[in-house]
Amino acid sequence: LLRDSYAYHLALVANSGLSEDSFKSVQESARDSLDQLIDIRRPWDQRDKAVRLSDEIAQFKQDFKDFAGVDLDDEEQAEKYYKEVDEVRENWSKHAEENSEETQERKMLEAHKRVEERRRRAHKR
Repeated sequence: LLRDSYAYHLALVANSGLSEDSFKSVQESARDSLDQLIDIRRPWDQRDKAVRLSDEIAQFKQDFKDFAGVDLDDEEQAEKYYKEVDEVRENWSKHAEENSEETQERKMLEAHKRVEERRRRAHKR
């Protein structure tokens, strides 16, 4: 029965017609069903929702520290990291804008105009 409930919730989550609130609600229900399935399969490892969430947050922080080398509990380190991320995002945005198709087309047109102008000046001499 729980497996069917979980499959049902997964089908709802896959429905693109859900509003954002409905999606979050269904996603949470699906997660609860999955947790119940896991608790049935591993009764020795049962945890309530608050403990499970706390464990997931701690695991995320540890994974982030392993991946990025930043301890999110250290405010100075986290602030420095966020500033670096913002700088990279800003630089990427500028670079993306410079290399957009529209910008490239404009640069090509400007180059063609300069070439045409040079040709005109050369023929006048």
